[in-house]
Amino acid sequence: MRLYLLRHARAEVGGDASPDAARPLSPEGHREAADVGSWLAGRSEPPTHVLASSARRAVETMDRVVAALSRKPATSISDDLYLASAWKLFEQVAGSEAGVSSLMLVGHNPGMAELAAKLAGRGDPALLRSLVRRFPPGALAELELDGERWSEIEPGAGRLVSHFVA
Repeated sequence: MRLYLLRHARAEVGGDASPDAARPLSPEGHREAADVGSWLAGRSEPPTHVLASSARRAVETMDRVVAALSRKPATSISDDLYLASAWKLFEQVAGSEAGVSSLMLVGHNPGMAELAAKLAGRGDPALLRSLVRRFPPGALAELELDGERWSEIEPGAGRLVSHFVA
């Protein structure tokens, strides 16, 4: 199974009366999300399913990424991913359907970076250090997980395949 953990791309800075969840992507964020999509389009196994936080910046990131893929994944939006902890994100992954072989979550830090670090028990040491040190907006961790069901995954059981930063 393959899991992609994507931190939403750069968003406009808040400051007005709008709620945090309503913040859109900045122009730079639109570029970052398109770059992630282009990078994913070149992967041998892009995501077949994408689950995004309901925050506007996460949905816009998902939309830009999906637009770059030739084979469009199934997408859904969840309020449960908005500012979710690593544990809550882990529960979302573990609850995924057995037939899903390649899943991408689009969410927020610190949960996304923490989940990537918790799952990545194997991989190139330099890549693992990079993941722990840097997970900015538009960062993506690609993990390969052993097993046949998402419900069987455990912390440290994943292999970090790549760490892309837009």
